[in-house]
Amino acid sequence: MTNSEKYTQVATAWQKFVTNGEIDIFLAPEVVKSWLRCKNFLNPLEKAPLDKLEQYRIKDLLEKYELLLEVAIPIMEDLYLSIKGSGFSVILTDSDGYILKVIGDPIFLKHSNRVHLSEGVNWNEKVKGTNAIALALKEQRPITIFAQEHFHQENHFLTCSAAPIFDINYNLTGILDISGNFQKAHPHNLGLALAAAKAIQNKMIMKSTSTDREVPPYYHSTKYNFDYIIGESQKIKDAIKLAKKAAQGESIVLLQGESGTGKELFAHAVHNYSHRKYGPFIAVNCGAIPETLVESEFFGYDTGAFTGAKSQGQIGKFELANGGTLFLDEISELPLKSQASLLRLLQDRTLTRIGGIKPIPIDVRIIAATNKDLHEEVQKGKFRLDLFYRINVISIDIAPLRERPEDIEVLTSHYLGKLGGRLHHSFVKLSPEVKQIFHQYWWPGNTRELINILERALHLIDEDLILPEHLPLQIKNTLQQNKDGLLLENAEAKLIKTVLAQCDNNISKAAELIGIGRTTLYRKLGKYNIKAER
Repeated sequence: MTNSEKYTQVATAWQKFVTNGEIDIFLAPEVVKSWLRCKNFLNPLEKAPLDKLEQYRIKDLLEKYELLLEVAIPIMEDLYLSIKGSGFSVILTDSDGYILKVIGDPIFLKHSNRVHLSEGVNWNEKVKGTNAIALALKEQRPITIFAQEHFHQENHFLTCSAAPIFDINYNLTGILDISGNFQKAHPHNLGLALAAAKAIQNKMIMKSTSTDREVPPYYHSTKYNFDYIIGESQKIKDAIKLAKKAAQGESIVLLQGESGTGKELFAHAVHNYSHRKYGPFIAVNCGAIPETLVESEFFGYDTGAFTGAKSQGQIGKFELANGGTLFLDEISELPLKSQASLLRLLQDRTLTRIGGIKPIPIDVRIIAATNKDLHEEVQKGKFRLDLFYRINVISIDIAPLRERPEDIEVLTSHYLGKLGGRLHHSFVKLSPEVKQIFHQYWWPGNTRELINILERALHLIDEDLILPEHLPLQIKNTLQQNKDGLLLENAEAKLIKTVLAQCDNNISKAAELIGIGRTTLYRKLGKYNIKAER
């Protein structure tokens, strides 16, 4: 439905309600309830009452909400930069609906000031009727109010998307709102408001529970976007294209690729390309957490939950990521017990801290990564099948460097320029022999290994040319091993063809005779370009 079509629909509904109290069935229930409340004490055809604080009271209010403003203003400024020039403003209120801060386009601010959408003014429902700030306060959840959904006629030019901000005890502390002209309404505004509200909320919680009021360095530490992913091969272009599409939704993304292929780069890029980019990005290496601590790291714990626990309790990674993205790296390394807990959280979208009793709603986008074949891990009994199906929604395969040789020179040129400047070798090139070696090498460590080898060579060269003697011995040894391995692969391909012929191309029987899993056999069929048609 276009904005103009929706405008006509809600305009008709508002007119019916104002004229004879008739309720259109398409109206949202919260809008209907608000209209019914408002008609008891407000006249929609008159100007809304004005409840504006005097200057000394505004000063007192700003002091009361010092921490909220300290955290919120930088996030509001970042958010405004992304919508600047689109005719919108970003608004922060306190828990009663008084506006604390407004940042917006001057043209819209001039118009909105006529209805007192400005600092020090109360936009509670009892004063301003049905509006997004009021209903976010009342319902304590994100909400958009469009055009004639506003109770007062003077506010019908507005579209507003608002989201609540809670403190560590989940008491309402404020509202983050994006307001503009209804003709420019965009469905992403509510997501932007929610992500910004969650970012403010999580930073406030971190500051209020930290002795030095500093946010930990891992919080919202996204450094990369899609521009950082270097490559010209079709495989890397396809992966980027799929990742950009995935970023626009909310589904779980599963990044699959060998170590060093850039899975974390992709995770950062997806987050920064999504509407959650203003929310936190929390990265967790599942393989680095001791098994006994996984659940306390994920879900947090309350005061006195167990011996050795911090006296003030601890917020888990899921709560820290609320409103943003949680990156679960090496998800295949999660213990089975923790996999069950993760599955339950993904299904219920709530968690309970260890030692706690209060369920906490969670709004987190999951990006998972693995360098293992999860099909095989399931067959081995090391990974839950139901969790695999839960996280394998949008799977993005990041090809190893050996499968995209056209990217080797592009990556080499890029990182030589980047490393060379730091190590005072600005115009370094590869000798023809080294180029040949790079294209023959297997690159088991992928891009990460390439970077390390280039950095090592830059320390060893005397002139601006990398020669074979500047490369580690392991490359030369591996090249010989690769030649030997090629002979073994030829033999393996021949064996697979022979067994498939004996089994009339029955994959299950062939895999059993060879002594490998079906998934492994399928992968080898692709590797050797063997067709098994029955």
